[in-house]
Amino acid sequence: MAITNGSMAGKKDRTYSFCANLRYHFKNLHQWEPGIFWVSLLWPIAALIGNYAGNLLPSVIVEGLTQEWQLKELLLRIVILFLIMWLANVASGVGERRGYFDAYTYRLHYSRPYVRKKMRVDYDILENESFQNNAHATHMAIYSGRGINTIVQSVSSLLSCLFPVLFYGVLLARVQWWIPLLAILSCILSMRLLSLATKKQGESYPVQEAYSRKLSYLGESSMEPAAGKDIRLYRMSGWLMKKYRDNLDEMNREYVRVHNWYILTGTGDYLIDLIRNGLIYGYLLYATACGKMTLAEFVLYFGFVTSFGQYFSSGLNKALSLGAAANVIGSLRKFFDTPEHRNEGETLSAKEVERQLKSGRSAEKKENESDNRSARAEGESEGGAASDERKGKPEGVLPPKKMNQEADTGLTIELKNVSFTYPGRETPTLSHINLTVKAGEKLALIGLNGAGKTTLVKLLCGFYQTTEGEILVNGLPLEKIDREQYYSLLSVLFQDYTILPGTVEENIASAKCADGTRMERALAESDFGSVLLKLPKKEKSRVVKAVYDDAVDFSGGEKQRLLLARALYKDARLLILDEPTAALDPIAENEIYLKYSELGAGKTSIFISHRLSSTRFCDRIILLENGQIAEEGTHESLMEAGGKYAELFEMQSRYYREQAREEERRRIMGDAEILA
Repeated sequence: MAITNGSMAGKKDRTYSFCANLRYHFKNLHQWEPGIFWVSLLWPIAALIGNYAGNLLPSVIVEGLTQEWQLKELLLRIVILFLIMWLANVASGVGERRGYFDAYTYRLHYSRPYVRKKMRVDYDILENESFQNNAHATHMAIYSGRGINTIVQSVSSLLSCLFPVLFYGVLLARVQWWIPLLAILSCILSMRLLSLATKKQGESYPVQEAYSRKLSYLGESSMEPAAGKDIRLYRMSGWLMKKYRDNLDEMNREYVRVHNWYILTGTGDYLIDLIRNGLIYGYLLYATACGKMTLAEFVLYFGFVTSFGQYFSSGLNKALSLGAAANVIGSLRKFFDTPEHRNEGETLSAKEVERQLKSGRSAEKKENESDNRSARAEGESEGGAASDERKGKPEGVLPPKKMNQEADTGLTIELKNVSFTYPGRETPTLSHINLTVKAGEKLALIGLNGAGKTTLVKLLCGFYQTTEGEILVNGLPLEKIDREQYYSLLSVLFQDYTILPGTVEENIASAKCADGTRMERALAESDFGSVLLKLPKKEKSRVVKAVYDDAVDFSGGEKQRLLLARALYKDARLLILDEPTAALDPIAENEIYLKYSELGAGKTSIFISHRLSSTRFCDRIILLENGQIAEEGTHESLMEAGGKYAELFEMQSRYYREQAREEERRRIMGDAEILA
């Protein structure tokens, strides 16, 4: 599907009709910019008055001369017509120019709902290719200056042609009824020719879109700093430029082919005009020669026919451009009306959700306390042996009682027979996952690339909907919880995290004015406060140099502390780390994970890492393989089982040991060279 001037073209989308798009446009224009609305409607009327005065002027001169008017009377009428024509043309010219420039103001009104839609739309829809194409078309319509503002100009331009056609059509019908009928027939023929050209253009859109996307990718990727290193080191600029030129040449050839059709139809349109005007002018000459029409009337109607033909031909072209402009509005409406699947049904009120979440925690707490009492009773019946076993419990494993005490603020997440298949794929990424993460538990989710870890995280975040099964939060179905309310319960750090352009304070608190006490605690516990002390503007320091010239830049470890401060400030009940430290070395990652574990005490935490050593501190480890749970247990129990986890752990340990020995060897050799 092609994107042209901010509209998505190809197969005709009948979701929004031409008239409905115009109504949508006029409604917004009248609401946002009433001045532009009235100017766009009134200046075509002024243009008609000026044109009519121009046609009337030669007729008045001929009539005055043939009827031998007094010079004073003739000059007075000429001056009056000149003044009317001049004032009308000035008014229409000013109105047209104002409409042209003010249209840019009008289109910017669409920018706010555009940004809001992209930020609030369901994440699975955001990733959808069709939505991305529509979003790109909407972006072009708003910001390129060739989309939304075009419809303001197109409507006014069409009205400036439509008013004279209707006005002169009525006047010519008074002379002969077949004159406007002939014009209508010629209009039908011209529209048929234009429809042939637009059909060819529609067939060409998919081809143009393919080239357009390739050119866009080549252009954008070549300017990214990350790609810039490879382009320079491997001398890829010549190869990339050749690919860019080849695609551009093919795209231009496709454009030329379509434009040739428009040239052909335009030639046919001129031929139709010649036949139409020839018949009408011929009749006027005949009527004048037979005495049915005075010479002044001949001059007047001759001007009417000329104006009618000019405005009619111009109107056809304006109608075509208006159709394209209306498609822009249709594309906008399609983007703004994109349905959101989350919360499609009725959701519970915020108070009811909070009540059930608390009820779920209380019920679980009672259940765990009952389990603990049973365990103690069983231990007492078994005598000292049970006590000896508890004393011999390995360090690092939290006893059940402590876990229950910390569970008051955490969430219990339960996955029941959860499966997920990406759209367009047949093989499920996750298949029949049954998993319960208890409140306050620290769970490690590990597996090789493609095992489904990140997909599972996105399901837990509510970004995706399960293909099969359901997810319960403290016993409450996830789809029953309002999206914004559920997001308030989560703190998630992804591998592809984002530092937003703004101040450090805004990045941590997501607000310009943060709560001082919470900010102080988050900075202290994350150790990011020591980083801020070195900055002149402290938390008011701006980040992202691509946006701000005075922005500061942080190292990888400092960014991780900033993200930790953000998570601590939010103080959410569920903490998920989806390999945010993948770019750091194993030691740094382990330290940060332990820091998260320590500060997230009492909260439900899910840690994801491809480095198995970083998750040894977790209460339970889940190994995903081919979208299913392959192994489950503590680090010690999985190592004793000698399965896939033990195999992967040993392989990674061997690699890190060899790497450490190599670094030690290099250090010793370096010291030896210095001594020598």
